[in-house]
Amino acid sequence: MGKRVPERLTSSPQRALWWTLVDRREWPIHDVREPEIDALSLDQRASRACFWEWRAGAALSAALSDDFGVGDLLSLGLGGHVITVATRIASDRVHEASLCRELARRHRRSDGERWPVVPPPLVASDDPLMKLAAVCLVDASITSACLVDALSERPGKLVAAVLRDIAEARVAQVRAGWDLLDHFATDRRAGERFAEQLPALIAWGLERIARETPTVGPCAEPGSGILSTRRRLAIARETLHDILLPRVQVLAMALDMPLFDLMRGVHLEVA
Repeated sequence: MGKRVPERLTSSPQRALWWTLVDRREWPIHDVREPEIDALSLDQRASRACFWEWRAGAALSAALSDDFGVGDLLSLGLGGHVITVATRIASDRVHEASLCRELARRHRRSDGERWPVVPPPLVASDDPLMKLAAVCLVDASITSACLVDALSERPGKLVAAVLRDIAEARVAQVRAGWDLLDHFATDRRAGERFAEQLPALIAWGLERIARETPTVGPCAEPGSGILSTRRRLAIARETLHDILLPRVQVLAMALDMPLFDLMRGVHLEVA
């Protein structure tokens, strides 16, 4: 008998068979029917496979830098929801790497093992609370917006399944980030520390976006699920300006701090 097809993407072991949501037959990923991929030329498939292998490596790098210890989080007085999300971030990144790696295998139509190169981790801060703020408020907000943009171009079913799975984890992190802002509003010392480090956290988020997206050419085509570095950085700027900064303004009011002081040193312009 075949394994039961999961009704939705979850964190259970069955999540490894995510492609059964697209093709219910229990085939290896490289044999799953996907007309959008099969219609590509060999060069196009190879180019896109290289991109997804790159993304797998970037996700593993993020798993190394975005690992949060339960002890550190408990000592900060954070809510249970924030702690639950934070302790899953590293495993979510590893799962993301697995998805991207399998997607690369399907583009190559190969069952061979190709482990991605893992770039050196880019750590936002040595302060666990500020690092969590960077991951949930900056990185997750930007990545969620990029995923929405990529999905709006209606990629193929397999690529869309991967993007939606990654987005599910990122949205949970964004919600935890909003809870963090509420925490900063009630803990003045933590709020002032966040205000002081905000420019560096935003700069880290923009640098991560630039590092996590290789210079892509033909593979960043409409419907590919792949956005160019320039497009991702433009989305990052829009997201920070239109979504994060209004929330920061509410925090500034709660701290009785002029927004100008809170935003001093923040640069959203993208080169």
